[in-house]
Amino acid sequence: MFWLLVFLAVTGTLAYRGSALPTATGVLGVTVLLYGWLGGSAGYFLLLLLGWLLLFVPLNTPALRQEWFTRPLLDHWLAQSPALSALPETGPAAALLEAQTGPLPPPAVAAETPDADLRAEALAAVLLWRLRRPLQAAEPVLAQARVAELLYCGAALVAQAPRLLAQEQPDSGLLARAALAWPLAEQTAALLGLAPEARLDWAALTPEVQLAGRLAAAHRPGRELLQAAGLESPAARLIAFDQAFWPLLGRLLGDSVRSLVGGFAALLPTGPEDTDRRHAAWLALAGQRVAVLLHLRVLLQLFSRLPDAYEQHLARAVLALLGAQAALAWHGEARQPGGERALLESLLRRLLHSLEQELAAALRELPQPIGRRLLRVLLLPLPLARPPTRAEALTGADALLREPGLRARLAAGLPAQEALQELDRRLEALRKLEPSLRRLRLARFETPPADDTALLASASRLGLLSEPEVATLSEALVFAAGPWTSQRGGEAA
Repeated sequence: MFWLLVFLAVTGTLAYRGSALPTATGVLGVTVLLYGWLGGSAGYFLLLLLGWLLLFVPLNTPALRQEWFTRPLLDHWLAQSPALSALPETGPAAALLEAQTGPLPPPAVAAETPDADLRAEALAAVLLWRLRRPLQAAEPVLAQARVAELLYCGAALVAQAPRLLAQEQPDSGLLARAALAWPLAEQTAALLGLAPEARLDWAALTPEVQLAGRLAAAHRPGRELLQAAGLESPAARLIAFDQAFWPLLGRLLGDSVRSLVGGFAALLPTGPEDTDRRHAAWLALAGQRVAVLLHLRVLLQLFSRLPDAYEQHLARAVLALLGAQAALAWHGEARQPGGERALLESLLRRLLHSLEQELAAALRELPQPIGRRLLRVLLLPLPLARPPTRAEALTGADALLREPGLRARLAAGLPAQEALQELDRRLEALRKLEPSLRRLRLARFETPPADDTALLASASRLGLLSEPEVATLSEALVFAAGPWTSQRGGEAA
């Protein structure tokens, strides 16, 4: 058992560090010799030495490796793959598919915004829900929390405009926003009591299906195999395929081990001052896990049939990864990031929960039970990430209601700016009266007021509110009784 752990530790360390093949060969060879010197079985030593010679001598000899291993793989690839057409140029977001989760460069072209009307309606719905109850202290509901998360993710995707392919239409960011459109419309309807007026035909197609067709062209290791197999010269084709395939295996092993280590490292306790570092670690871990399944996707194409469901689950995981990366990058651009942190935390928890759910579903599609269980241990060794609790989600909604800077960022570039600014002004006036509203809520009257108008009159008569506060709340009651309240929403809490 001791020597088994030694070999596992040495192999895992080499994979984690991404060691080159000659380095791995030498280190494992020394480990085998140490076993022959210190181990307890000469027979096991001879078996290990024979296995090391049979595996690593051909792998380190290019001519033998290409003839014995690479040529049969290439012939199998060519027999089952269609003729290769020219691959489109990759976009900056393609780096995310290799676990490079840093900020993207500024988009060269402005992002399409067919969701602008929907996001404007959704933001207005969140504010109107609060303005409908002007004499009550602000108590967010779950529909407001969900809309706040979706608005933040949508605005971040517009700002980052991620593109997996340079000339893709629509861009990957728009596909990610299309995945948010129907949930956003549903939650908006729950707040308003009627369906949004914004057009949703642009989001009618399933975005994961469109994205799945782009992953092969955007994933660099897979692109290299496709380009190598498309070369006309048989000799150049074999050499290029050999140079692309074996590093792909190394990346698969390395990202798998790093995912395992990162999964346990994410459990380490962190303080409030380490929140940004923890978020970056979450994103890096998510990127590594997605990268493993993308590497595995190429091998599935090579050795067996690629299940359709695997591709769709993987594409949904990539959509969640695009949203998480955009949200973190957009948060980093905020002038007052502290006011947004609660909403960002809730959004990231939901996106990472969705991402891990999709990864687990993709693993269940693998044809080999042993490989399925092994990858589950490497990628998802712990219980899946939980979604935000009710309290965490409501804290994010409360941040939207209390932070005018956050609302201004979410409203930037949306239509109906004057209407949104008017709602924001009214909300801010109520927010400043929160202490008085809480005091009013605790007040006890000899005769309970019949309605809010009577309550306000009684509070004014008893001196619980100042004249300016009474004037502000009277005007707010008039607004709350407006025609837009004629149809009440369903259960939004």
